[in-house]
This record gives sequence, structure tokens and C-alpha cells, in this order.
Amino acid sequence: GQSESVRDVQFSIRDYFTFTFASTFENGNVQLWDIRRPDRCERMFTAHNGPVFCCDWHPEDRGWLATGGRDKMVKVWDMTTHRAKEVHCVQTIASVARVKWRPECRHHLATCSMMVDHNIYVWDVRRPFVPAAMFEEHRDVTTGIAWRHPHDPSFLLSGSKDSTLCQHLFRDASQPVERANPEGLCYGLFGDLAFAAKESLVSAESGRKPCAGDRRHPIFFKRKLDPAEPFVGLASSALSVFEMEPSSGSMSWFVDTAERYALAGRPLAELCDHNAKVARELGRNQVAQTWTMLRIIYSSPGLASAASLNHSVGKGSSYGLPPLN
Repeated sequence: GQSESVRDVQFSIRDYFTFTFASTFENGNVQLWDIRRPDRCERMFTAHNGPVFCCDWHPEDRGWLATGGRDKMVKVWDMTTHRAKEVHCVQTIASVARVKWRPECRHHLATCSMMVDHNIYVWDVRRPFVPAAMFEEHRDVTTGIAWRHPHDPSFLLSGSKDSTLCQHLFRDASQPVERANPEGLCYGLFGDLAFAAKESLVSAESGRKPCAGDRRHPIFFKRKLDPAEPFVGLASSALSVFEMEPSSGSMSWFVDTAERYALAGRPLAELCDHNAKVARELGRNQVAQTWTMLRIIYSSPGLASAASLNHSVGKGSSYGLPPLN
């Protein structure tokens, strides 16, 4: 007997664990029991931060146990070692209610949530941040999932609170990775610019001339492909880092701007005038013009000063901004 509520029980079908079943508990623990010794568990370990709602033994890999919990994680444990060893971890977007290994696909498992998210996801545990496939047929919480045949990875059955039982064909599933943005852009603290994209877009063979300060790192996200890789359209990524030239690497203007800008405590018109003045003194004329335009757009006409607003948009331009009054 146990004082904690048992949320799931799964027997192992592998010879090594013929008499073993795993049980998951409200307190985050997982216990392994031998049915020949019902007086005490063989092993116990803490698997999740919060209740563990489900578990499933791998149909092929000896000793692999997948668990899912309220902490929105799916973890894969190697139970053949002296202490349970976490070998994979998948972060989902909702509490994991059910987890089932996909037949004939060593690294694939399906999950569903007990609330919020009605979709069913198939994950490759080696690629834990984006699902390999997604089924979106249900309109309410999915209450159960099962692969139709232990040797058929193509058909998945699911039941839902929307009173439907669905049979999903894997090839009809949507692939979230196709919706993801394949490029990324980020500024560093010292003005460096990093840009990541598919290798095919920024390859050296494309004739792209390197820019000043361009430092490319094509191996950062590149990995050796498995011949049995289930993802069809995988491509390596290239990372380009554009560094500030030593002569222009000073970021003092950024610090001065942060120290001298005023963002509260005065009327909007005064704030815009003050910040425009700061930007001009730091040689950032375009930024100064932006503050002036913000004043024109958002400040009350009665507070605007014709003298401060009636100056040209660009140096040497004949187009002036008319006074508000």
C-alpha cells in the first residue's frame, strides 16, 4: 500500500523486466515493482517536479521508460543502470496526460495534454524543442492515445471529450517545423550582430562577398546526419557574426543615452524635446528626428511649440514641418 495516489501503471514487455511494472505518483516519484515481491518496491526515484501522470516502457530498447508530468516535461529514463539515468527530456507547452512510444521508431513518442492544448504531438526525443508531427482533429481535451498495432507506426488512435474517436494517419499530420522561421537575428551587448540561416542560403558558393567584420561559424548548428533520419528536409545552419570594427566599437553613446534620456515625470512634448536634444548632442540625428516626429504625432496641438517643430526633416532639405498652431 502507498499513501500517495497512483496515477499510472505500466508493465514491461521486455524479457529483462518480465515481472516488473512501473507506477507513477502524485508526489513526483516513480516506483518499480516486482509482482513476486508485493511487500516493497524494487526501486524508487524522483522523476518530475510535481505529479507524474503517465509512463510507458519502450517496446524495443531494453530498460527505457518514458514519463510525463504536470511540469510539462516528458523524460526518458534508462532503468538498466544502478540509478535511473535521464537520457532525454522534452519540454512541452502543457501538462502531459498520456505518453506512448511509436512502434518501429526508436526515438519517437506521442503525447497529449490533460487541459489547454487539444492537439496530439509526436516527438523525436533527439530534437526536443519542435514536434516532428502534430494532429489537430480534436476540439476538446484528448483523453487517450494508442498506436493501432505494435508493429505499425502509421496509425494512431485517439479519444477525446468532444465525443469522437479518431484514427490518424501519420503521413497526414502537420509538421510544425515547416511553420517555423528558418532565420534568426540578434544584436549583442557590444554591438555585434549574429545572423543564422540555412546553409544553402548563405553558402560560400552563392557568391556572397564577406562584409567587414564578418566571422562565419557554419559548424555551430551542423550535425552528422543519421542515414535512418526520419526528417526529410533537414539542413544544417550557418551562423554569421558581424563584429564592430575597433574604431567604431565604442558603446559609450548607448550608456550616455540610457543615463540622459527622460521617459517619465514630464509632459510628453517635453520628454520628446529633451530626448531629441540628447540624441543630437550624441550625433544621432535620425534618432533625434524620430523623437520630433513622435512629438508631432502624439502630443496635444495646444502644447506644441511652432518654433521647435518648424525645422526641416533632413539637412539641406527644402521640406519643412508646418507649425501646429
